[in-house]
Amino acid sequence: MISRLSQILAGYPAMRAQGEGDFDEESDSASTLVGFLCRAEHDHDAVTAARDDISTGYLQKFPICSDVLRGEIGVASDAALTRALERLELTLFAGMGEWTRCGLG
Repeated sequence: MISRLSQILAGYPAMRAQGEGDFDEESDSASTLVGFLCRAEHDHDAVTAARDDISTGYLQKFPICSDVLRGEIGVASDAALTRALERLELTLFAGMGEWTRCGLG
């Protein structure tokens, strides 16, 4: 289900360019939301360590025929702006000293 906040943000003019995957491997830089997602999957130490642990600790123990399994962790193939916006949430402050999460529906 697509959140109302992501629908609102997707229609916001400043968000249009955020859907471009601008990650540059050479300079290890990105400036868009989708680019940040791609950068995070590329070479993050914790993700790399988890991938290696899963591959050596689990997958290699379950070969298919003579093929040894190896895992890869990455951003879902539909790493689109909508997917990135779905992860955002709006938190409101009403002046009573507490932040609250309220739906927009």
